Amino acid sequence: MLIYTFGTIFKYDSCKFIYLLETFKVVYVAKILDDYTTKSLEKMYLKKVRKSEIEVQQGNQFCFIKLTCDDFKNQAAVYGHVPISTIYSKFFTPIPSESISNEDLIALKNEIQTKPSWEELREKVKAIKI
Repeated sequence: MLIYTFGTIFKYDSCKFIYLLETFKVVYVAKILDDYTTKSLEKMYLKKVRKSEIEVQQGNQFCFIKLTCDDFKNQAAVYGHVPISTIYSKFFTPIPSESISNEDLIALKNEIQTKPSWEELREKVKAIKI
């Protein structure tokens, strides 16, 4: 098991992530996107919303928040992808010099609880105190 808490920033496979929570089998994370990818995601999301496509409301491909903290200002944190197996958690490298704000943590928790996401993640995140 990892000794990370909700909101810990770490690097894995050359990408930055926000640790959400861990179960016996998987680690739920939010991937922090770069500026270019964030803009592409937002364009695609707005295009789908304008078309009122039902999968925007029901699917988890648009499970993200836009971060407001200094370290990741205006970058998206996407949590709708498949969780990472705990087998790979030994390759996580914490980045203690970077963090997200309490406001972003609260927004991320609220988004997970109210939008489509992994049921196990939604249930377990309720118990997290920020």
